[in-house]
Amino acid sequence: TQLVRTADRPPRRQVDELPSPYLNGDFDHYGGQVIAAILETNRGCPFKCTFCDWGSATAQKIRSFDLERVKAEIDWIGRRRIRVLWIADANFGIFHRDIEIARHVAETKARHGYPREVVVNYPKNATDKIAEIVKIFAAAGICGQGIISIQTTDPGTLAAIRRDNIKTRKYDELGEIFRRENLPLSTDLMIGLPGATVKSFKADLQYYFDDDVGVKAYRTQLLPNSPMADPAYLQAFDIRVDDRQFLVSTSSYTEADLAQMLAIWSAFDIADGYAVLRYVLRYLQWDHGIAATEFVHALVRQVQEDPARHPGITWLLRHFHEQRMVPGGWGPLYAEIGRLAAERFGVVVDSGFATALQVNELLLPRQGRHFPQTHALAHDFVGYFERHRHRHRHAGDAASPRLAEFPPGELVVSDPHRMCELDFRDVEQYDNHQVFFDLPASIARRRSAPNFVRKPA
Repeated sequence: TQLVRTADRPPRRQVDELPSPYLNGDFDHYGGQVIAAILETNRGCPFKCTFCDWGSATAQKIRSFDLERVKAEIDWIGRRRIRVLWIADANFGIFHRDIEIARHVAETKARHGYPREVVVNYPKNATDKIAEIVKIFAAAGICGQGIISIQTTDPGTLAAIRRDNIKTRKYDELGEIFRRENLPLSTDLMIGLPGATVKSFKADLQYYFDDDVGVKAYRTQLLPNSPMADPAYLQAFDIRVDDRQFLVSTSSYTEADLAQMLAIWSAFDIADGYAVLRYVLRYLQWDHGIAATEFVHALVRQVQEDPARHPGITWLLRHFHEQRMVPGGWGPLYAEIGRLAAERFGVVVDSGFATALQVNELLLPRQGRHFPQTHALAHDFVGYFERHRHRHRHAGDAASPRLAEFPPGELVVSDPHRMCELDFRDVEQYDNHQVFFDLPASIARRRSAPNFVRKPA
């Protein structure tokens, strides 16, 4: 084979010169056979992050498609009952007109029942336009949420990837807007960026755990035309990649370090993303000063060092992502968690710890349950949870009492989406930014309505 390179050419100034395959009828023959449709409302990106070739390829120019054309394409998607709309802009929500586009998506859903889910990339420098857009989607019953594409909070790593012009403070402001409007929010992190370490990655996870924002993390991959692929950049950060161009080591971390980061992320995703330890981790951190990421890392070390000692925890970390259940039920697993907390951190399973374990078990799906349910608790975990969550967001408040000092309480659990009737091995959520596993309750993380589909055979 021979590599052929065509001559360089400037990007089109008028993107509407490009024909629309939807409006031209090129896709009409698909009928109702496709799950998702992709469209652009604009093209280009003003940022030049080193791991991405989007901004560097478009010279900071953003060109918008005609608004009426965009609306007509959305109408086409709705009429053909396509379930998922992917808006492929680099920064949807960067323009005020994007709010009008979101409203049109909602109106299309009202007319046709579709699309039911919208997947977008929101702007890097967050604005309140994003909250308004997600609010529109949520009111329309469209599955979607705000996504903070921060990649890392570590100043050194942000400088290394030329992203230090995007301030973490802006994301914090967006988080406050989403909380005020009671809207779902998550963040994207990248694993193994140049400049990262095991310590900085754990700090990233801890930062968003403390803010109660859902996290999705992805391995860093070298793209051929990105600034990171420049030979001088590769040499400066001693970047090594595997045969799929995923980074395996840099000047700041070894291959063994990367393996630890990946193991910590997998365990953290189970513990907090799927909420298997969502309330236990918060109890241990709030009452005993054990950082959530330290306890998760202890789980990883336990499985690596002595997998037979706590077989339920070992099974959880090795197989949960494929099976979405644990053999023998949740009770024996939480008994192991209590024993490990005692062995590794000296935490006694008193009435407070027992309540946290009970709450976590009650909020996970199990077939055969009937709802709504009201459970009596030895201590008011709901009041405890809200008190601590309030303290985190308002520094300087008086110290909150420990859980064992709270009076009796109750927990109301419902299952409006019939999660306890699902076999999670057979279904999946199309957009994986939101994890739908634990049951709704007043202390659960805010999410939109789930859209499960059966996995392909």
